[in-house]
Amino acid sequence: MSKGGPGFVYNFEVGYQFGTFSVGRISAFGISSEIGYKSPQSRKLPSLRLRSDYVSGDKTKDDNLLGSFNAMYPNGGYFGMNPQVGPSNLMSIHPNLNWNPVQNFTFTMDVVFNWRQSIEDGVYGPNGSLRMPSYDSSERFIGTAYITTFTWNISHSLNYNLGVQYFETGAFINDVIPQHRDGFFVGTSLDLKF
Repeated sequence: MSKGGPGFVYNFEVGYQFGTFSVGRISAFGISSEIGYKSPQSRKLPSLRLRSDYVSGDKTKDDNLLGSFNAMYPNGGYFGMNPQVGPSNLMSIHPNLNWNPVQNFTFTMDVVFNWRQSIEDGVYGPNGSLRMPSYDSSERFIGTAYITTFTWNISHSLNYNLGVQYFETGAFINDVIPQHRDGFFVGTSLDLKF
């Protein structure tokens, strides 16, 4: 369910997965929401939005019940051009500002706060693969991503994107990686649509 255009904007998504695999069962879910305000004078004022995600993780290891939500074909760009965390076993709050100062140019600033939904499960990458198991850590907070994206719509079918991200590690990563370090990432793309 979504509504776009000037004024109050919103988007809500809910997913539930069930079934079987080998000798086990699947029971997982994900909830995503975005609310905000887009000025009718969008070139003069930025739009402000707040996204949030609550995506289940596995509760108990080796119990033949899989609780980790599988987004199937996740959009990595949902968490910026250089995502460090994917949509499984995740709770996130994601305020962002989107501004079109001139025609065909968009500037976006995001802050994404990430927590593990289940402390029995690990951290997943943007493609849905397990990046880091739980290591029996009781810490939930994964880290904070500070993201800036520039988009230039060169033509109807061609656009250029530049994304810069600083990822500040949180208590979970600091707990399980002895020599943890924050990360700085830059990504760029030239997209042709036809």
